[in-house]
Amino acid sequence: MRDVSIPDLARDLFEAVGLSAIRRELVLGSMNYLGDANDVRRIYAQAWVAEQEAELEREKEEARELEARRFKSIRGWTIVGVIVAIVAAVAAVIAALPVVKAWIR
Repeated sequence: MRDVSIPDLARDLFEAVGLSAIRRELVLGSMNYLGDANDVRRIYAQAWVAEQEAELEREKEEARELEARRFKSIRGWTIVGVIVAIVAAVAAVIAALPVVKAWIR
């Protein structure tokens, strides 16, 4: 779709009505908010819907990237925790060896 400059009045109307209602009118061709099929508001509505969908897709992509970073961070700290636990267990066994040897004798 070509770049369309949407007037503030039309943008305010679309935002007040909402994305789903504007989509429904574009698909069904109803006349509640957009007017006649040849009305310029339909062109503005199509441009506005495209803008909103692009924004939603960008937000979804950012959320996916954030989730991937969080997962990598959690995975890294989990690996560090497991390594620390293994080192602590080995240190505990080494520290307990003299006591165990004394019990065995």
